[in-house]
Amino acid sequence: MLSYNAAEILDQVSQQPLILKLWLYWLIFINFIPALYFSRKYKAARPVLAAILFVFAVNLPLMFMTGFSKLLALSHLLVWVPLIVYIAREFKRGMFIYSTTIGLWLWVVMITNLISVMFDIRDLWLYIAGQRTVEISDPSQVSYGVILPLYSAW
Repeated sequence: MLSYNAAEILDQVSQQPLILKLWLYWLIFINFIPALYFSRKYKAARPVLAAILFVFAVNLPLMFMTGFSKLLALSHLLVWVPLIVYIAREFKRGMFIYSTTIGLWLWVVMITNLISVMFDIRDLWLYIAGQRTVEISDPSQVSYGVILPLYSAW
């Protein structure tokens, strides 16, 4: 059942373009570290913390089964979309304003995860179409697209 070990997964991740690795680190950082801090004081931070913990709980075992595959996008879609809706509703209800620390952080989380969802939809579609791995054959050929340069051939 487990097809990959930790060394193989780390090797797969290390072969990705720097911009993709930075994006992954950003996703983990912006969703996790501030959520730990803010969740004690603000209830609105708890769904962010729960979402990132869910992603960890699903994706870590999944990586041991499929490697660093495009299927990892599924857990993001399952939690980022509801989380984006939740945060947007909190802002609409006037629960937070952008000029506060929690408001600014929630806005950044919402925008970051919205961008992630766009790439996750693409990745899940490619996975269903048969492209199982996240591969870059020639890192110098990475497309720098309109929004963020995360994957080649966008």
